[in-house]
Amino acid sequence: MKIKRLVGGNLESNIYIIYQKDGKNCLVIDPGYNAESIAAAIKEEGLNPQAIVLTHCHHDHTGAAAKLKAIFGCKAYIHREDMDRCADIADIALEDGDTFDLDGETLRVIHTSGHTNGGICLFSEKSKLAFTGDTLFNIDLGRTDLEGGSEERLRRTCREIIDKWPNDITVYPGHGDSCTMKHVRICNEEFKAAIKPNIRLVALDLDGTTLNTDKVLTERTQAAFAAAIAKGVQIVVATGRALSSIPEAILSVKGMEYIVTGNGASVLRLRDKKVIYSNFLDAKSVEQLIELFRREGSLIEVFTGGSAYIQRSLLQNLDERNFKPHHIKYIKDTRIPQDDIFEFLNAHSDAIENINILFETQEERARMRTVMEEIENVTLTTSFDHNLEIGGKTTSKGDGVRFLTELLHLRRENVMACGDGLNDVKLFKYAGWPVAVDNAKPELKALSKFITASNDQDGVAKAIEKFVL
Repeated sequence: MKIKRLVGGNLESNIYIIYQKDGKNCLVIDPGYNAESIAAAIKEEGLNPQAIVLTHCHHDHTGAAAKLKAIFGCKAYIHREDMDRCADIADIALEDGDTFDLDGETLRVIHTSGHTNGGICLFSEKSKLAFTGDTLFNIDLGRTDLEGGSEERLRRTCREIIDKWPNDITVYPGHGDSCTMKHVRICNEEFKAAIKPNIRLVALDLDGTTLNTDKVLTERTQAAFAAAIAKGVQIVVATGRALSSIPEAILSVKGMEYIVTGNGASVLRLRDKKVIYSNFLDAKSVEQLIELFRREGSLIEVFTGGSAYIQRSLLQNLDERNFKPHHIKYIKDTRIPQDDIFEFLNAHSDAIENINILFETQEERARMRTVMEEIENVTLTTSFDHNLEIGGKTTSKGDGVRFLTELLHLRRENVMACGDGLNDVKLFKYAGWPVAVDNAKPELKALSKFITASNDQDGVAKAIEKFVL
């Protein structure tokens, strides 16, 4: 593609005439000034204007369009949302995804709202270029303080659209010199700030995510927490653990206000350990589960009142079971023994946060997952390879974090979630910015917007440093 650039007016607006080497048609982009000079350049090349494309409605990009239309008999195009401000100039309203065929090369319209309601970029995959109007310049972004402007929408445009362009795309802006996206990513500070999401709440799984393999909260992660909290960002642990099983290093994080436990069954205010939201199993489902567990001889743990309970006889012979040593230690350290776990479950049927079934083989777990399908109004998830976790019909980490998001008058797009396991799936589907650690399950990585380092390489700290600080 050949590109002829003219500069006009006190604002030094760029006017582009684009055409193919052996073609006779051209597109005129943003003719703001000097219609006669633009017409002369077009005639000098022996071209026929196929269309006038206006990237937005401001006069310094549209001022010469009417005269050019009169000279060449072509039509002017602008996005539908800017049409009302250019009704006397533009003829045809554009939509996102519309295309122009310029002698065999396709240029696609991308709606890039922010500078104005209907701002667009014109993108060619073949020539690896984009005409960005006043959305993106080589060292800054378009202003958002004029009518139709929105800083929030421009940030979203940069984050969700432009940041997906590869480094070798050449940007032709409405003012100033062209550059590559690589240059933008290195030198454009406004763009770099815009693509960082506006995270106000960080929801974190514990095991395999925030804690390393040794169950330690590293110094770097603690420092990232402190820096985020100092900026007014909520750090929220969202775990499958019961409150009593959460390490003191987590509970003592200065400035952390809330915690989500039992895979979303309870949301607690940490200063007084008060449950401010609960989403338990219903009593009828618990009755069905007790019958099933007795019939199957299931090895279960019961979560209620912020603690986890287990059959005493199971706790006593754990070493004889086919469980991993670190899981055996964790169970012994955190579970409270009961002489009859099924009677205990029945006695607390109206306040069950979660039920955890333990398995010694994957075959047992797969069979039980199928059997569990007969129980209504429950959710089934897992955080380890040896268990199944049963919650209420709508219980999930995502639901617990949703409650907090609304309580704090935030939005989903303000939430970053970090996780590694399948019990984080609904949390990832809710969060606006899901981040998987490198050791996460493939299913979770597929839902992620970013993959950070593993839990043993300070992945959570690095994600907070990158997207929050």
